[in-house]
Amino acid sequence: MVQYAKYAICSIFFLHTIFIDGDYCGENRIPFGFDVHISGQPYLLCSRPNCFEKKYSDCEDSALRTSCDEDNTWIGGINKNYGLHQPFYVLCCTFDEITNHSTPPFTMIIRPGEYFEGEEQMDSTNDDVIAFDVITNLKRFRDTPKTYNFNNIFAI
Repeated sequence: MVQYAKYAICSIFFLHTIFIDGDYCGENRIPFGFDVHISGQPYLLCSRPNCFEKKYSDCEDSALRTSCDEDNTWIGGINKNYGLHQPFYVLCCTFDEITNHSTPPFTMIIRPGEYFEGEEQMDSTNDDVIAFDVITNLKRFRDTPKTYNFNNIFAI
């Protein structure tokens, strides 16, 4: 019985770590994808392209904003609050080089049951990543009285 309890605690801790990690990119990873479960629960997907290995963004301490509207910011994490009746907050990260190397952002609406996964562009001579999509802003809005959607803004 004791061994089972230890295993259950480790499993719960492991699952909790995965979910938290998936919704916080940190200072050295890029938000490249966004998934909204059919229940409306959002998930942020993060990656670290090889061209970003030695670069870091400056992230806020916690997710307290409703959006990241500045030109030099991207989404560094989300606070899901586990319920659509709760506010949706984002953690913004500042990276000044994004304004020098990105094209004007485009907007996409992600509804429950949908997802977006950014793409990487590779150099044809050596397979290095030369460009990638990044989620620069997220906003939750109500489409109908019972449905929330997310407005995503991307830059490459």
